[in-house]
Amino acid sequence: MMRAAQPKLRLRAPPCLHLRERASQKDGVVTIQQEGTYLVSGTLENGQLVVDAADTEKVQIVLQNVSIDCSDHAALFIKQADKVFLTLAEGTENTLSSGSSYALGDDDSNVDGVIFSRADLTMNGSGSLAVNAAYKHAVVSKDDLVVTGGQYAIKAENGGGLYGKDCVKITGGAFTIATGTDAIQANNAEKADQGYVYISGGTFDLTAGTDAVQAETVLRIDGGTFQITSGGGSANASIDKSGKDSPGWGMWGPQSEQNPSQDAESTDTSDSAKGLKAGASLSLRGGTFSINSSDDSIHSNGTVTITGGTLSLKSGDDGVHAGDALLIEEGTIKISQSYEGLEGLSVTIAGGTFSLPPATTGSTPPAAATRQNRAGPGKTNSSSAKIPRSSLKSPAARSTWMQAVTVWIPTGTCLWRAARSISPAPQITATERSIMKAPPPLLEAPSSLQA
Repeated sequence: MMRAAQPKLRLRAPPCLHLRERASQKDGVVTIQQEGTYLVSGTLENGQLVVDAADTEKVQIVLQNVSIDCSDHAALFIKQADKVFLTLAEGTENTLSSGSSYALGDDDSNVDGVIFSRADLTMNGSGSLAVNAAYKHAVVSKDDLVVTGGQYAIKAENGGGLYGKDCVKITGGAFTIATGTDAIQANNAEKADQGYVYISGGTFDLTAGTDAVQAETVLRIDGGTFQITSGGGSANASIDKSGKDSPGWGMWGPQSEQNPSQDAESTDTSDSAKGLKAGASLSLRGGTFSINSSDDSIHSNGTVTITGGTLSLKSGDDGVHAGDALLIEEGTIKISQSYEGLEGLSVTIAGGTFSLPPATTGSTPPAAATRQNRAGPGKTNSSSAKIPRSSLKSPAARSTWMQAVTVWIPTGTCLWRAARSISPAPQITATERSIMKAPPPLLEAPSSLQA
């Protein structure tokens, strides 16, 4: 690798040990070797910051107006540690960048991010961080990836934004992410209690070539504000205005063997451009969502549960799609364009407010074409005067309504599609319940490692 001879990066460690005993520098590579808190400032051109500590040690790196550019490898390479905390100092602006090709050997052949970590990685603080990935991904953790604060501007034309193999957990922060593949992804398919994404807060402006947020197992969102565009948006729809299949639909993300849109470790190797996607179950408990997707706006191969939030969906395919049961208890859902509005193996609606367009035209009907429909507890809306049976995909399809609900139904709308009716509400598995109801606690830096 070509490295700068004299880096201008300033590294400060606690006074309990001399810096030379904790870190080293050679040929533009600055290596942190022991546990501790390190304040980093300055510029490093064509160089690298490496963490190579014992696998029992915790390291905190505080970035204070740092700029690191590495032409042929990760700008920050966490080779080994127990946990690493990357803290953005208040009021500072930091930038990490990498080149368009990496020089990799046998011991680092899987390195594919500007920030690449083989340990649990937590990013926190209140400063800002720009990550520019010309090769593949921006931030990759092969264990847990946790974000509790900070402002992030992430660009990855050929790859993804925030990738955590075991999980991605976000409690706060401001994120502007533009990627060629997934913006946020967890992809561990080996263990049922891993491969999940949990978000409880933050603001997100996500523009993704494929899925905006993808979880291999469970995706749970308790709050936050989301502005999402995936796969070019709903203008890149599955059918055209005449109702015919759109040619070329499904060709999302970087179309090359070097940059596949799906991670090789995921069991789902098919390209998709969904807004929110989960392999096992998807749960929305709050938040504000504006999703403009080429593929389904909200999708789970298993169950979808919506118990709160405000959703504005514009989809080139389905608005909400559940491979198994779809349960809606509360929330406001407006679908301005879709092929099918709400779809599931079963659809149970216990509350909420809905506005949906005609399912097959993708256009919003005039207000005069809508009607108000209320169903009391336990009532099943099967009357053709309320929801025409001819609009359902299956003549035997039914939807069970458990409580009073207000629905605005345009004439001729395919409000939902269901293969069977279910009452009471669908049950989730014990694994799903343990993750969704009591998500694993978020990592916090020990007091000794606080900035």
